Amino acid sequence: MKTKFFIYIVFNCFILFNSFTYSQEEIPWEVKQRLINKLDSADVRGVIASIEDYNVIDAKEKIEQVFWNTNFTRSEQYSLLKLLYKFGSNLTQKYALAYIDTLEINPFGNSTLGLSVLYYQVSASEILMKLGDYSKANLVFEYLQYEYPKISQLEISILSRLLNNIPQYYEAAKIELVRAVQEAFFYRDRYYALEVLYNHNQQETIPLMKQMFVEDEDPTNRLWSLDTLTVKHKDEEIHTLLKQRLSQDPDFYLRYKIAMKLLYSFGYLSDYKFVADYLPSEQNAEIKEGLLINMSAYKPRKPDSSASITDLLTELVNMTDTANLYTWLGDLNFSNELKSILITAKTNLLEGDSLACRIQVKAFQDLVDNVYKDSLNSDPRFVTIEGWKFLYWNAQYILDRLPKL
Repeated sequence: MKTKFFIYIVFNCFILFNSFTYSQEEIPWEVKQRLINKLDSADVRGVIASIEDYNVIDAKEKIEQVFWNTNFTRSEQYSLLKLLYKFGSNLTQKYALAYIDTLEINPFGNSTLGLSVLYYQVSASEILMKLGDYSKANLVFEYLQYEYPKISQLEISILSRLLNNIPQYYEAAKIELVRAVQEAFFYRDRYYALEVLYNHNQQETIPLMKQMFVEDEDPTNRLWSLDTLTVKHKDEEIHTLLKQRLSQDPDFYLRYKIAMKLLYSFGYLSDYKFVADYLPSEQNAEIKEGLLINMSAYKPRKPDSSASITDLLTELVNMTDTANLYTWLGDLNFSNELKSILITAKTNLLEGDSLACRIQVKAFQDLVDNVYKDSLNSDPRFVTIEGWKFLYWNAQYILDRLPKL
């Protein structure tokens, strides 16, 4: 007995040593043969995993021969079934179907330990589905009912296949996937289920994604949802939701990300002011400092290239009004003076004189810049740094699209 145990230890140490030695290259033929021959032994612990790790495809025929040996536990047999699929065995489908059926007769093979019969049946049914055989698809729903309320990556993966391939299971699969988004224990599984639904029907999944952004207990899921919503589905509803969540989210990094999305994904004057007004209440010193640095170096985002210059001039007039409302410039006469210049520029443009338009926009920009810099003047006109950022740079973005003198 001691000799047998010693041989077992030496063999597994040899395998472990070789896992370091040959991790980046194909293992020698002799090592492959030892692994393949070991499949005949009563103890295959570590052998199956090594065959998989080293991709010993030469073991395929041996696995086909020994698959039904009674020394294998059901979990080991399932691992062998995965290898048959991986190595492209023509017997994979036949063995998978038989494996599922024999589990009912002899649930644990030669072991009384292991996961439920249904688990291994469902796992084998996934292999069948990869081969295009959905005859055992109903097993996943039996398993979900048996394990309720638990749901994990295995079931989500199968539900994804059913959602996209088998119409008769479409509604049932969708219901379970929605439940997974809301109830799966591991945060990655919740997001994985959301991803499956999103890839199938983006618009239909947006409400569920918004729900995850607001309600999911894991900040990583809320962050992933935030990124998708603001990159691919940026609209006014998302805009409003971000403003609501800035002060409500319990995770300090996520609050930082929300603030940055407001500044750089939306980037209106109102967003800059909203974040500035929020800052005094932020309790995390590092986040507050990070936002202050970003706002100090902030440069308004460039407008959409599809927007016409006429629309940009109109928007700059509106910005001037808003800046005056926020007391980012003063007085009212100064605001009117700036708007008058822009209205003239717009008239020039509509008359086809883009060079005259450029002269007016440049005059607007210079006036904003000069008043901002001339802080010692007793003139009641003023422009704050916030007003300067938006008015100066948005004028520059218009100039960039007008012909040069």
